[in-house]
Amino acid sequence: MKEYLKLFLLTIINYFFISVALWFLFATFYTIAVGFDDFLNLINNFSMYEFENYLKYKAYVQEQINAYFIIFLISFVLVVITHILILKKKGLTYIQYLKIKLLPYFFGFYNNIEKDTKKKNKKRKYQFDEVFRIKKGEVIYRNVTGIDYEKYNKAKENIEHFLNLEIFKIDRMYPSRVTLKFKDPLNKFEFDKSYFRNNEIYFGKGVKSGDIYIPLKDLTHYLIVGQSGSGKSVFQNLLINNILYNLEQVEKLYLVDLKAGVEFTQYKKVNPDKIEVISDISDLLPLTKNLINIMENRYKEMIEKDIKNWDGKPIIIFIDEYASIKDQGQNLDKNDFKELNNNIRTLLAKARASGIKFFIATQKATSDSIDTTVRENLQTKILLRTVSKDAQRAVLGGNEILEELGVNPARFGKGRYIFYGELIQDLVQAPYIRDDFYKNFIN
Repeated sequence: MKEYLKLFLLTIINYFFISVALWFLFATFYTIAVGFDDFLNLINNFSMYEFENYLKYKAYVQEQINAYFIIFLISFVLVVITHILILKKKGLTYIQYLKIKLLPYFFGFYNNIEKDTKKKNKKRKYQFDEVFRIKKGEVIYRNVTGIDYEKYNKAKENIEHFLNLEIFKIDRMYPSRVTLKFKDPLNKFEFDKSYFRNNEIYFGKGVKSGDIYIPLKDLTHYLIVGQSGSGKSVFQNLLINNILYNLEQVEKLYLVDLKAGVEFTQYKKVNPDKIEVISDISDLLPLTKNLINIMENRYKEMIEKDIKNWDGKPIIIFIDEYASIKDQGQNLDKNDFKELNNNIRTLLAKARASGIKFFIATQKATSDSIDTTVRENLQTKILLRTVSKDAQRAVLGGNEILEELGVNPARFGKGRYIFYGELIQDLVQAPYIRDDFYKNFIN
């Protein structure tokens, strides 16, 4: 009970001093607002023989005392509420925060009584200035100093019981500190057939969204960004295998890989009639022309049917490493290369409603890798591990979503990504899928 009382008093004192500072600011504005001159006039005109002035003076003073007291209470409440909101943003409840603060009391993580030989008195110094960094979805830690090494194992057992460790786990323990981590809300897992659904594509597990499935008819254009080793190829394989499962519901699947087709060639074995792999840039221009013709014909049919979105089978196009289009553009005639880029922009701007959907992957999303107009027409963004701040901003348009999720894309493991779409904005873990999983679809 003594420990709780000490923590309570120290917390109240902490809130008190912050509130006084806030009160001083509010009180200054209040004094200016009500007019301090009235108060000075009462004092200057006051006489012990003027009973009426005395009553006015007394009433005025009492009124001001009440006002300043109310201002202080408001300041105190604001400080407490602000602290609770900060903890909530960091992923902590107030009870969890208090439990961590109580660790030094319950498990001996505080300095022993220190003797001040000069002043010949004793003082107890508690550690309330330890490192305290909490962010949702990231590795975070709390250092508590002064642990008794002899009580090491017992302390670890007691801490686990005390915190209940629903959110935290003990990462390391030293004689001088205990390191706590948030448990990863998204564990890595492997994809299997149980995740397949008819007419839907599986994207992974989200912190807020759980298992994320997008119906074929609701697919938008997707930008997939991730540096080498982030799991970008595995993620594309996940999506493609989900499409293979629903291939009967798809009119055509085009897989564009200008790096000799190494990423996509194997999928052609599943169904050569429905799956076409493009590995040469000279074949990409005719493909875009054909898609524009299909788009225009579909729009004519949609006008006749008086519908706004194509109700037939979609055409899906994957382009791996979009920057390779610019790199290999020198192999095309200058006018052909210009036409190719214009065709891609036209398709991304207009083709979605006609059931033609693009998945475009790149290591970076900056303008030197992908045209800004192209990027802006890819409505849904998938951001895997990306160290470049410029690339992060190019994908997400700012840091708001990073602050909301409390994550740093530079620290993502394989398959971890931010899903940034119109309806879903979440931190997601994509499952690992074997390279040969596609063989399940070969007759």
